[in-house]
Amino acid sequence: MLTNYYFLPTMVGSLPHKDVKKAFKVVKDTLKEAPAFPQLPNRDPKEGMILQTAIGLPGLKVQDGKCILDIESADMNELQDFITRIKNDDPSKSAIPEDAAAGLYEMIRNGTDNPLFIKGQLCGPITLAANIYDPEGNNLLGDPEILTLITKHVRLKAMWMDQLLRNYGQQTLICFDEPSFTEIEKVEYGLSYDHVISILRDVFSAVSGNSAFHCCADINWPVVMEAAPNIISFDAVKYGQRMFLTPLAVSTYLELGGSIAWGIVPTGESQLNSLTVPQLAFQYNALMLEMINHGIDSKELYSNSLITPECGLACLDEATAEKALQITVELSNTLRSLLEE
Repeated sequence: MLTNYYFLPTMVGSLPHKDVKKAFKVVKDTLKEAPAFPQLPNRDPKEGMILQTAIGLPGLKVQDGKCILDIESADMNELQDFITRIKNDDPSKSAIPEDAAAGLYEMIRNGTDNPLFIKGQLCGPITLAANIYDPEGNNLLGDPEILTLITKHVRLKAMWMDQLLRNYGQQTLICFDEPSFTEIEKVEYGLSYDHVISILRDVFSAVSGNSAFHCCADINWPVVMEAAPNIISFDAVKYGQRMFLTPLAVSTYLELGGSIAWGIVPTGESQLNSLTVPQLAFQYNALMLEMINHGIDSKELYSNSLITPECGLACLDEATAEKALQITVELSNTLRSLLEE
């Protein structure tokens, strides 16, 4: 696994562009060390995070923009084939089609300039189950059997994506996006932390390269750290202090080889237009000092930190999204220069 990132710049994944060639060029030209395939939900609804990953589930239908899973109406041969592939860990039929991930295929066709790693992203199993519904309108997070099927579905998707990117000679990073992770706290779903950790470990273990977990909400990070993704990615603009509220968990996570992607570059248009890179560097260094004051080893903290925007960029206009990526790279360069002084 890669370590010693020293403020490596990358992104969460989504961009507002509709032109896939332009979007990929932006990523390739800007994030030279760690490009992510551009996820383009404004280009096609199938590139939305939920549907993009849900494609291929037996019995899946889309009604009024909502994913409905009706296992009982699924083709029995398709369902049996799906279950067999789960048992055999066989991702051969788990590809995301090109019309649902145009940026991924554009990246594969055009290549990258020998980066440290190439990043892909999927919707994580908790968020996917929380946003797919049965025919009665209930989400599937509280159905243990269907949650298991969804978890295995995401596992196979991750294996497929990891293998696809490895076939092109790249070190891989597969990130599981979990914006609905706060749902695990709801009593009605009956999810224990042990169960959630088991689910996360199942999908992380599908990745032969580096696994990552991203959430831009205020969640119980020690639970995620115990599941041991190689990288945790979070919104440090709003929740930066969360990381030094549990210093023992963070220290243990870093000591065991984990890394943190700090979403310190804001995604609000007004913030992007008013903040300067030196101001962002000051804010980030103040956060790092707090971490160190709470007992986090400075060497491990700096060497295992990445820099990203706080979340995806699809909600911005193209020029502002591109500015956010440029600021991310400039902030990375500034922090690396300060570290050398």
